[in-house]
Amino acid sequence: MGLFSKKLTLFNQSDHKMEFIELAQQAVDAVIRPPRREYDLYTFPILLRTDDGYQYHRYPINFINERNQKIVGSIYKDISTDIMSGGPCVIYLHGNASSQLEGLFLIPNLCQYGITVYLYDAAGCGQSEGDYISLGFYESQDMRFLISNLEINFNLGPFILWGRSMGAATAVMTRHPSVSGIIVDSTFSKLYDLILSITATMKFPSILGKIAVFFLNMSVKDCADFDMNDVSPLKSAKMICNPPLVIGHAANDDFIPFNQAKEIFENLPNLEDFS
Repeated sequence: MGLFSKKLTLFNQSDHKMEFIELAQQAVDAVIRPPRREYDLYTFPILLRTDDGYQYHRYPINFINERNQKIVGSIYKDISTDIMSGGPCVIYLHGNASSQLEGLFLIPNLCQYGITVYLYDAAGCGQSEGDYISLGFYESQDMRFLISNLEINFNLGPFILWGRSMGAATAVMTRHPSVSGIIVDSTFSKLYDLILSITATMKFPSILGKIAVFFLNMSVKDCADFDMNDVSPLKSAKMICNPPLVIGHAANDDFIPFNQAKEIFENLPNLEDFS
């Protein structure tokens, strides 16, 4: 009976270990491998028409980033405008588990006024290559690469970056001399703090939450080769010579706390009081 009890205890310990490993992998996937937003690129229309009679042309433009991944994107212009005509450009940076489709609302609102819109799938999202996302670490590197290529190859600029969630964090972390303004919707301040706040909403005790985030960060480093502590829009926002920044955030956001966007706003060095 004692031997049976000992074997049963070992079996249960093994079960708990496997359960922990599975939960840990789910946590890693939730951060760096969210579900891809699927769509058929080949049925994506080249010509877009709106009810007000305006027509817009989509030019499929793909790039190979510095990590040798194909980044799938599209330039949108009013149909009367040549693709090489240059001029100001708004780049939309989508959230995680999303794609360039998220930014389609900008086309009828901007292109008719001579503004070019560039939409793209971040690496690891939509139709772009890549196994993981990094919530702004590699995405901001890719954004600098994309801006330079759009500037050199298509005469575009200056640029406004418009981002949501992961895209918002990426926009804040992107520093490029041709960016003249940034619009962000629901950014976080630091990825480490965001993960901690999520563990708190899950009723983790504070010390267990910090331990969980520590081991999560180790797994993320191993899988995706970046440190969550290096994903800090707040650090970028504190730098001098940032372009003008407009921040929007839902006060009752139950995923990214409002106070994280507020922290970024309060730490902008070029903050001015227009009251």
